[in-house]
Amino acid sequence: MLFQKRFRPVPLFLAFPLVFALFLGSYGLFASQAFGQQPAPSQKGQSVSWELFTSESSVFSVRFPESYKYKSYVINVGDTALSYAEEILGEVPSDIDVDDGDKVYFVKMNQTLGSTIPLYEAKKLLDDEVAYYKDFAKQNNGLLVSNEDVKIRGFLGKDFFVTYPDPDQSINTEKTKKAMRVRVLMTNTAKIQMIITGNNSGMYSYKANNFFDSIRLSDGFGQKPKDYTDKRKVFDGPNNIFSIVIPPRNIEYRPDRPRYKVSKQISSAHVVFNDPVLHQKVFYNVYAYKIGREVTDKIVSKLIFSRHVSRFVDGAMEDNLKVSIEDKDDYRVMSTQLVIEPKPELPYLNCIYIYAIYKGDTLVIQEVAGSQGSAFGGFANTLVTSLKFHPEKYKEATRDEILKRNKAYQDEQKAKEAQKATDAKK
Repeated sequence: MLFQKRFRPVPLFLAFPLVFALFLGSYGLFASQAFGQQPAPSQKGQSVSWELFTSESSVFSVRFPESYKYKSYVINVGDTALSYAEEILGEVPSDIDVDDGDKVYFVKMNQTLGSTIPLYEAKKLLDDEVAYYKDFAKQNNGLLVSNEDVKIRGFLGKDFFVTYPDPDQSINTEKTKKAMRVRVLMTNTAKIQMIITGNNSGMYSYKANNFFDSIRLSDGFGQKPKDYTDKRKVFDGPNNIFSIVIPPRNIEYRPDRPRYKVSKQISSAHVVFNDPVLHQKVFYNVYAYKIGREVTDKIVSKLIFSRHVSRFVDGAMEDNLKVSIEDKDDYRVMSTQLVIEPKPELPYLNCIYIYAIYKGDTLVIQEVAGSQGSAFGGFANTLVTSLKFHPEKYKEATRDEILKRNKAYQDEQKAKEAQKATDAKK
């Protein structure tokens, strides 16, 4: 298994095509979805044309071989704002580009879950990349030859150059070594990785340099196009009182299925999201209560405090709880924001957004917990306002039904643990 740190899949491929093909089967956007329908890679004897590629998100543009494979993934982080993950891959065979040898060109862009990245955080994230590539080179019998700070049209970044043995050669010389040239750049919402792999001798050719020099970046998130198709998935809660509406599964952003719980009066759904740029998790919890009598504002406020606020804030007083109440359609909404003391294992998790919906004898309370940008931003607001509240569809869920729904999740977790154990032995 290629070296992996924290929960960020990064395209670190050693040689083309074997190891890189393994990468495509395990990591990133290309892991579980087909490539975009683009022209096939150039064949031997054909010339390679280059063109300006502009990403769907408009976050980056770059000169790229005209025959490429592209994939994108989007998350709603506002009424019109979209957070993108994008990958573009192209190869140039050696018979076409004789001086350079075989090369793979790759650009990977990930945006945060709605958070903007301050300058000090961008610098810290770039410093983390140094340790990452040092470890990567060491684990693959390679060498981090250089790492340098760069500033490209106002955007901070780092350049890395790694060499490693060609796995197809029994004896490696400087000429036969393989290499990876990387540029990592930060905008105020995204991390962009530009990567070339190929022969050590061809990493600084004219075309390679032109690829890196051609990058153009923009701050901000993407915007919904006029023909935007919402690909979010709908999952019914255990008692069918609510349905959550969340982004489709993705190995980087939402790797796991929702989990469900049910008791006599409470049913719940739980989803964990990853932010692959900030290396943070966002926890989305939804609780449905059927209390058998008319739900009032006072009941909701007391329940929010006793079952939710008190869980996170020691010594909290109910009189200090500030809530916002409004009418929406045929139900009422009560919301509040908490700033809490983070735990050592999750030092960034210091904010919780609580959003309650109630009608008749039924109440649904949603929690979004994470950093300030993720818990109080557009991503959290999109989650809680997208929930479908339908207490009239209530049906009692049995324990066996919940166990069955959770089995797929549990099986996947066991498989992950088994894979970790296997990787550790290697």
